[in-house]
Amino acid sequence: MLSTDIAETSLTVDGVHIVVDAGLARVPRMDVRTGLTEIVTVTSSRASADQRSGRAGRVRPGVAYRLWSRMEDSTRLPHLPAEITQVDLCGPALEIAAWGTPADELTLLDPLPPKSLASAHETLRMLHLVDDDLKPTQLGREVLGLPLHPRLGTMVARNKEMKKQGWIACVVAALLEERDIMRGRPDEPPADLALRVQIVVGLGGHDAVDRGAVRRVFDAARDIARRAGIDSDTHVSTDEIDSLTGQVLLAAYPDRLAMARQTAGQFLMRSGGGAACNPKDSIAREQFIVAADIDGGRGNARLRRGAAVDANHIAPVLGDDVDVESYLTWDKSRDDLVLKVTRKVGSLRIDERDLAPVPGDDTTEALLERVRATSMKVLGGADDADSLRARVAFLRHHLGDEWPDLSHRTMLATLDEWLVPFLAGATGRADLKKVDLVLVMQSVLGWDKSSQVDRLAPRSFQPPKGRPAEIN
Repeated sequence: MLSTDIAETSLTVDGVHIVVDAGLARVPRMDVRTGLTEIVTVTSSRASADQRSGRAGRVRPGVAYRLWSRMEDSTRLPHLPAEITQVDLCGPALEIAAWGTPADELTLLDPLPPKSLASAHETLRMLHLVDDDLKPTQLGREVLGLPLHPRLGTMVARNKEMKKQGWIACVVAALLEERDIMRGRPDEPPADLALRVQIVVGLGGHDAVDRGAVRRVFDAARDIARRAGIDSDTHVSTDEIDSLTGQVLLAAYPDRLAMARQTAGQFLMRSGGGAACNPKDSIAREQFIVAADIDGGRGNARLRRGAAVDANHIAPVLGDDVDVESYLTWDKSRDDLVLKVTRKVGSLRIDERDLAPVPGDDTTEALLERVRATSMKVLGGADDADSLRARVAFLRHHLGDEWPDLSHRTMLATLDEWLVPFLAGATGRADLKKVDLVLVMQSVLGWDKSSQVDRLAPRSFQPPKGRPAEIN
């Protein structure tokens, strides 16, 4: 009998009196690449070896062959670390939240590692599966009913009401839970998960794929769909898979959004780190991707599996995680006021749009700033206003302060007082041109003094002969 973990159970197999122990064990471990728990092969402990060797003598005297040296045996751990200290705790943390008992009040053989538990709580909050008080949300309770890691369960639950997205989410979840269907190729497998989805649903062929793994993924996807109430017979086209795979994946990995850098295949992660794939990969030139499987440190991790996501799909998925910044500015190319709206996720700028300003205090202030910057030349009738300003200045000089100061300097300094009433509803250059500066100045003067200006300081006089002469 080739010894495995089965040899450590109470199961008795008749006729076994020889055990061959390879000294290996399959154990669950937190996979930092995907943020999920996977089964990995490690060196077994001395306790496991002793228990396995006992299998040879279960029914009669026997012999156990250990495929390692005595010297190597002395270096093995007495016991493997407790599983609870080695795995991702998102699943257990969500279940504990549903029980309503604080984790530190649970009596466990091995306590939950505080750092791992805190990380799990942070992930659950990010996925909106628990609230700030660690109470499960409606989405969290729905995810608990799915046999998936909370990340993947979130992806399926959030997309199940949309038939095509729901089925694609099931396939993506199965792809990430099962062995990579392109693993074992002589060259580097493509990173694009959409390509794998196409292969699983039968829309794409590829020479170097594990056909057995493809079947297992398809069966697993159908099982997930059945449990989630999703129609696994839903037809999806190649274009739909290319368009939607990244969108559904983002629900599971909102923290793994990445934006293209200048070099093909190089991406900046939302967290601030980097990710890279083969520059010839189908997603190497995409503007945004979701990096579901990355290998390496924060500096420039290797992208193993991911999918492109359209910029327009990011905000609907991430919701409040998207920061919207807006500001008013005078666009030189348009020579007009525009509202710049920028959407960002962390350090990533999703897009920037130019919108028409809306009436309001901020718009009025921006227009006032433009009037100051142009010394009022942006207003209508600015040239004719110079004549009126000079005549009023003449009257003020000779008749005293009863005549208001309409000098250029004073009017610029007091824009808030006299111009604001004329900017009600104004949003741009065209509205500024509608403001007749002469009429504005006359309103400042008042009806009585406006009617006196032409009599006391006329613009021109009529000589006995010839045409009227302008008075400067």
